[in-house]
Amino acid sequence: MSELFGRQVVVQVEDTQVTGLRCVFRVVRTSGVEPNTAEVTLYNLAETTRRHLSQVHRAQVRLSAGYTGTVGLLFSGQARRVGGVQHVRAGPDWLTKVECGDGETALTTSRISRSFAPGTSVRQVARALADTLKGVDMGNLEKALTQVQDVPFPHGFSTQGRTADELTTLLASRGLSWSIQDGRLQVLGASEVDPGKAVLLTPETGLVGSPEYNTPDKAKGPPTLKVRSLLQPSLRPGVLVQVRAAAVQGDFKVLKVTHSGDTHGPGWLSECETVARK
Repeated sequence: MSELFGRQVVVQVEDTQVTGLRCVFRVVRTSGVEPNTAEVTLYNLAETTRRHLSQVHRAQVRLSAGYTGTVGLLFSGQARRVGGVQHVRAGPDWLTKVECGDGETALTTSRISRSFAPGTSVRQVARALADTLKGVDMGNLEKALTQVQDVPFPHGFSTQGRTADELTTLLASRGLSWSIQDGRLQVLGASEVDPGKAVLLTPETGLVGSPEYNTPDKAKGPPTLKVRSLLQPSLRPGVLVQVRAAAVQGDFKVLKVTHSGDTHGPGWLSECETVARK
C-alpha cells in the first residue's frame, strides 16, 4: 500500500493550473442522468489569479488527484455560470470556491421536437437526440447500440420534450442506461461494465473498513454494497470492482462514487455504492 501515500492535487481552470496550495474537494459521480458535480476550494491564490478567474465565465475545470505515481482525473466539467467562481475571506486566508457540473447545461436545457419517417432505426433517433446535447461527445453510444437489436420503427417515430428524458426512454427500451462522464456519453447495459481495467480492492490496496450492504428494497432492485477506499481516481461509475475483504468476496459494478479530500487534513477517500455483477 506504499504507493498510495504522497498526496498530490492538480486543478486546471481554463489556462490556469494550480498545484502546491491547500485544496479541499468533493466530487460526486453517478451512473444516472443527473450531472456529476465537483466542489473545489483553493486556499490563498495570488490576487492576480483570483482577479483573472473572476472574469472567466463557464470555465472548463479539471481536477486531478491521488498519490505520487497514481495521480488521475477525478472530474472534468464546467464552472457554473451563477456563482461558479467565488472568492471569500476567512480570517487570514482567501478561499476560492469553484462549483462545477459535468454536462450540466446540456442536461438541463437541451430539448427536441422532431418526427422521423417510417423505417428510421433506433440508432438514428438516438444519434439525433445526442446531437442536441451541445458540447457533449458521443462517447460509446454508437458501439453500445450495435450490440442490441435495432428494429426500425415501421410507422415512424416522434419525440418531443427534454432531451435527457427522451434519450432515457429510448435507450431503456433497449435495456440500456446512460450518463455523462467527463463530457462524454457512457452507455451501458444492466450487466455491462466499463471496458477499462478492473479495480482490485483489498486491505493491501487501499480498502478502508468493512464493506456494508444496504437493506434491499424490492421497488429499487437488488441490495447495494458500500465500499470505502483510500482515494483512487480509477473508481468511476460503470467500473468493475473486485472486492476481497474478510466478510465480502465478489465482483461489483460501481453505481456512484464520491471522492473527497483535503491536502492539509485527514480526509482522502473514495466511497462507492456498488451492485453485484450479474
